[in-house]
Amino acid sequence: MTIQGFFGLLAPAGTPLETVARLNAAMRAALASEPVARTFGNLGFTTVYSTPEQMAARIAEGRATYDRIVKARQIRVD
Repeated sequence: MTIQGFFGLLAPAGTPLETVARLNAAMRAALASEPVARTFGNLGFTTVYSTPEQMAARIAEGRATYDRIVKARQIRVD
């Protein structure tokens, strides 16, 4: 199993769709800019744009993966 970390821009549940769209467009433009890509690259990161729907799916997938790990290993938080 390979686990990859990621960073994302998140907003509270119920944020108006037009606000989400504006934030998403700004993030897409920033990630496409050479200075941002270079800065992240210097830190060892690769910039990848995703839609809000793709980010939600990635979070859900990660949650399901960690749920399986926690159950399989019988991990408990005290």
